[in-house]
Amino acid sequence: MSAAIEWVVAAGLAIGAVAILALGGFATPRQAARTALHGGAALMAALYYVVMARGAAVYVGPHPVDTHHVIWLLTTPVLAASLLATAVPAGQALLPTALTVVFLDVAMVATRAVAVGQTGAAAWIWFVVSLLTMGLMFALLRGPVREAAVASGPARLDVYERHARTLMVLWTMWPAIALLGPSLLDLIGPAAQQGLYGLVDLTALAAFSLVMVLEDERLVALEASAETAQGAPALRKVPLSARALARERLLDLVDRGTEATRGAVRQGEARTRRAVAGARPVLRRAFDRLDRRRPAPEPVPPPPRRKRPPRRSIADQLAATPFGRLTKDDAVPIAFVAGALLVIANAARLKKKDP
Repeated sequence: MSAAIEWVVAAGLAIGAVAILALGGFATPRQAARTALHGGAALMAALYYVVMARGAAVYVGPHPVDTHHVIWLLTTPVLAASLLATAVPAGQALLPTALTVVFLDVAMVATRAVAVGQTGAAAWIWFVVSLLTMGLMFALLRGPVREAAVASGPARLDVYERHARTLMVLWTMWPAIALLGPSLLDLIGPAAQQGLYGLVDLTALAAFSLVMVLEDERLVALEASAETAQGAPALRKVPLSARALARERLLDLVDRGTEATRGAVRQGEARTRRAVAGARPVLRRAFDRLDRRRPAPEPVPPPPRRKRPPRRSIADQLAATPFGRLTKDDAVPIAFVAGALLVIANAARLKKKDP
């Protein structure tokens, strides 16, 4: 079952790589590099899935490493670098931030690979470190990188935000699947984990990479055009070739799907708010009825007071012995015993004084 899943994912990634290289743009060196990197990343992932399907493994020294993490270690930096290229046009430097983002991406994947290979508390510690690294990377993408996209214009900012949100969701799904897998919570089996990994890999490395290179055609037009009088970049007309027409149709489908999804989400939120607002008085009345029907709690009786033992006189306390209470009949034996003890004691003293 696992091998069949891996063969299917490998085929999907290979098809995605061919589509990226066939439909991606090569108008400028920067666009050509992005298209080649995305196509190469998808093809590389397909080859590693073939390796997994054939039962082979990747070793770092004597230790085997999960092949999925090797794939992500080689391909997710490409996605991060492409996202950074989307944020700023050609000629603007974002090198320190870009290197930091790529480093955090590599560290995130590496620490998660270590966590999956560990057991017990060590696995959880490395997994938390991986999550913290991912949080730092997201903070950079939502902070300095987004500010650079804002400075580049509204059109580039719109593309960047859509790509960044999608990649953040995809990057979050990988650790979520690892968390549910056998190495940590053990809520899903290895086959289910393989299937989920393959689905996310297909979405990120094939489908979404294709969308990124297709929308890069618009960014190239923005970079090649001059600013209009209103300050908005003028889009360059795309030649009506079969390849360009296919790209435009795919982009149109993506835009329609995005708008339809946004509209459905907005409608769902509005319906949810109306439903909650309408349900509040009904729930309030229902709770009021339940409160009225509920019987009053019975009063809890106070705890009984502890009775104090009766006081005894000093004579009673002196007459009490472990063997019982002394009576008048015990006076004669006690006096006899006491006298005998006195005689014995005096006899011992007299014997000591006798020369």
